Amino acid sequence: METKNLFESITYRMERYKAMGNGVMCQRLMRELEKLQNSASAPRAALG
Repeated sequence: METKNLFESITYRMERYKAMGNGVMCQRLMRELEKLQNSASAPRAALG
């Protein structure tokens, strides 16, 4: 549930920065979103 909220928060902020024309921050948030998606899809055993 926490991951879903974080995902929605990052997506919302990314849309806001994009609307304001701040592409650099939008790209930074996109990388955060990718990291979150990768960590969510990683098997628990691989995380240690």
